[in-house]
Amino acid sequence: MTGLRVLLSSALTICLVGWATHAHGYAVSLSQGDSGPPLKWGLHSVSYSLHPACSEDISPASVCLDQIRASFAQWSAPCTGLSFVEGEPSTNLSLTSLSGGSANGINELAFIEDSSWTFGTYVLGVTGPYYSPVTGVISEADIAFNGLQHKWNVGQGGFNTQDVMNVAVHEIGHMVGLQHALSGYDPSNPPTMATTADPGLKSQTPESDDLAGL
Repeated sequence: MTGLRVLLSSALTICLVGWATHAHGYAVSLSQGDSGPPLKWGLHSVSYSLHPACSEDISPASVCLDQIRASFAQWSAPCTGLSFVEGEPSTNLSLTSLSGGSANGINELAFIEDSSWTFGTYVLGVTGPYYSPVTGVISEADIAFNGLQHKWNVGQGGFNTQDVMNVAVHEIGHMVGLQHALSGYDPSNPPTMATTADPGLKSQTPESDDLAGL
């Protein structure tokens, strides 16, 4: 199956990024970089699998897992025509978003707590979609969270301590084909797909531009 893997362009960071801007408040990924069809799923219902340990910083794990489930629910607004279904848990850590990771047909999410995380401190999460460069249809997209260099929590943002939902909602946006929003929005009320995680936890909830992009 022909596919490409997108890594750094789908990473949420905690530092500001200088980049060319667009005239709207959302951006979509294209299958051939600056051209080609937009990335999208050929399904109305997308399944995902969670690593049962979630983050080692949050106990019990069910609290962390529920935050990721709630993050998927944020993108299931009626206007999007897209829904998500949780599948069986997966303990696989060879994710498409990591160096050396391989596709297995399952959309997996996991916190990486060891040296297999190679993206550095300033990257909080990375999404690696496989897709057809001809049609833009996504066949798999795994999400890895930086559990090595950051502490994770529920309901608290800040440097070196990250709210699960504040990052997960953003990464799921990449999973469904959205890119970073670089301009066209009020900085005091940033969209989920802004390049940085909002310390006031506003990244938890997609704005109208985020949903318009989807």
